[in-house]
Amino acid sequence: MNFLDANNQWTPEFLEHIQKSAKSSIKLTLTKEAATLTDSKVGGKPWLPPQMPYPQDEDGNDYLFLAQINWAQMPQLDGYPASGLTSYFFKEDDTFGLMDLEGDNYDYYVSWGDSGVGNFFIRREDMLRLDFSKVSYTWDCL
Repeated sequence: MNFLDANNQWTPEFLEHIQKSAKSSIKLTLTKEAATLTDSKVGGKPWLPPQMPYPQDEDGNDYLFLAQINWAQMPQLDGYPASGLTSYFFKEDDTFGLMDLEGDNYDYYVSWGDSGVGNFFIRREDMLRLDFSKVSYTWDCL
């Protein structure tokens, strides 16, 4: 398949291929507004059910809290929850925190690594069962 035509423009065949393979997504953008305990957020303090201990690694060290999504605050996407919270934690080791840069560098910002992109992957069947035991995480550096 040719990606570009003679004028260095995307070919119609390539654009059709991209549109057929596109998946729904949500882009999260940070704001300066204060977040409550149950809001979607990056960093801060996560909400955990009272009976749930703070997540720990195999050595008993607390995982670092990365982000929390309040699904009731998100645009609705087919196959995603309409309510509830999903929290992301990661182990503090030599590869944690290599993901993205967001903010204005003065009042607030988040920077992981060298402005790379972090991705979480979950199978649709697992998401629908609310089974997050097999979520994969990867990051790409720029």
